[in-house]
Amino acid sequence: MGNPLYLNKTPKQILGNMGIAVKTEFEINKKYDECILEWMVDVYTYLQWKYNLSSEKIVKKIELEQLYQKYSPLHETSLSNCAEKFMKIYRL
Repeated sequence: MGNPLYLNKTPKQILGNMGIAVKTEFEINKKYDECILEWMVDVYTYLQWKYNLSSEKIVKKIELEQLYQKYSPLHETSLSNCAEKFMKIYRL
């Protein structure tokens, strides 16, 4: 339950349906693309939990495409460090 892959779409197709300009120069890689989706969700939920922010405020400040573009290199840092950077960059 709750797994986007049950929609019979690849993660890249799901991101595209959300209006995110995906990196089409790379082949569809189910594990890599799903990892990006999971990271995006982790960032949003961590920001909500740690800083007591509403999802509405986060989505208004950090658009999904911006978050997608920041995956590399921010996915290599800890979630707390990543969230701190977003707080500073987007003044949440």
